[in-house]
Amino acid sequence: MHYRIIKTTEDFSSYRKPWEELYASVQDATPFQSYAWNREWYVNRYSDHPLFILVIYRNNPENPSLIAPMMIDKKGTLRFIADGHTDYSTFLMEKNIKISARYEIMKTFKTAIENGEEIRSVEMKNIPQSNKDVPLLFSLLDYKKIIYQNNAVSYLEFVPEKDFMKCFGHMTSKQRSEVKRVFKKNESLHSAWLRAGRDPFPEKEMMGLVACMIDSGSRDRNFLNPTLMKVIRSLYENNLMIIHEMKDGENKTSCMNLVLKFPKTDTYLLWIDIYNDTPLINLSSYVSLIKSLCETENETFRIDFGRGLYDYKIKNFLPEIELQYSYYYAKNETLFLRFLTKTLFLLGIKNFYKKNKTSINRILRR
Repeated sequence: MHYRIIKTTEDFSSYRKPWEELYASVQDATPFQSYAWNREWYVNRYSDHPLFILVIYRNNPENPSLIAPMMIDKKGTLRFIADGHTDYSTFLMEKNIKISARYEIMKTFKTAIENGEEIRSVEMKNIPQSNKDVPLLFSLLDYKKIIYQNNAVSYLEFVPEKDFMKCFGHMTSKQRSEVKRVFKKNESLHSAWLRAGRDPFPEKEMMGLVACMIDSGSRDRNFLNPTLMKVIRSLYENNLMIIHEMKDGENKTSCMNLVLKFPKTDTYLLWIDIYNDTPLINLSSYVSLIKSLCETENETFRIDFGRGLYDYKIKNFLPEIELQYSYYYAKNETLFLRFLTKTLFLLGIKNFYKKNKTSINRILRR
């Protein structure tokens, strides 16, 4: 196996075709591994971080076996581009690969890390527990590493039904009644999907809802800032994102769900929600969205609620949960011990808050 490192935006731009060909061939690829996602985030937000896009190949770099969309932050840590915004971090790897070849690819990856003089450490966040590639890579690195659970995602799979309430068969009768009540609350609103090529990007309506959320205090003034709006527009125009909207009788937009559509599977990831002060609008938009897909999809589909086990998602939809992990490796012991101490301290605070969340929030609200 051989490797090439893409370090300039010019080389990044010229590598679009091989990237998109590999992306199109991978069954479990997500939008977070797409060329458009990584390119737009890097150009608009992280261009001051050195690129370190690792391409591993057998004979021809234009026919890659693996693409790792990575950069080096200001501390010298190798990490995925825009990992703070990415729900599923992983590499893009060719399909139907044997374990022996996978092992050789990861050995080559390890060599690239060792040879990268500008790399002081490696951090890979939001790795699903089902991922096999990142654990294999870290098993090859020496002892200065830590693996810990840092997040979780939640999801539900639905079998289309004419009576969409039957899609919630995993719930009790009482719980289904609550879903129905939420839906009825805003049933008069018109639900529709916006798609690139057919519908223009609804920036004006979107910014109106953003202003409403900022004015109400539910979001800070940096919510959907110009950088993120550029990324959102690009994702929409590259058909990686579709938009579910709800409008009232006066054609005024009440809610928008920005949904990332996975390329090879019928998975819809609820990425960003923006809405006005209509009561229960966020929850009812979810139910309306699910109803719409139940009526139009022919096969089983998945609603992915994304990162974070938010109470309103868990209590109202009872989704399946998958844990996510962070992997960290340092090239020297001092750096490793510094990270380990900081991480254990923060995890301790986080766990303490989880166990005492109700009491702490009640005190803070006084």
